[in-house]
Amino acid sequence: MSKSTIITWIVAAIVILGGAYYWYTHQGAAPAGAPPTTSQNTNAAPDTSDAGVAQDAAAIDAQMSGLTSDSASLDASLNDQPVSQTY
Repeated sequence: MSKSTIITWIVAAIVILGGAYYWYTHQGAAPAGAPPTTSQNTNAAPDTSDAGVAQDAAAIDAQMSGLTSDSASLDASLNDQPVSQTY
């Protein structure tokens, strides 16, 4: 190999290792800014009335229906048949 090829490979290796080091050392760093706020209201008592329980059950049913729909779409995409391609 020529001297310029060897130098190019060395520079490329240094750049790749430097990028890997930077990524590894900075991947867990949290962005600077305001601390996260919570939306929980600790002063409110939970609604345990029949209407509150029915409302919660309806919300859960709606979320489960969405999950069933997403699951059906995923199953359909996994069972997709390949399309023959001619050139």
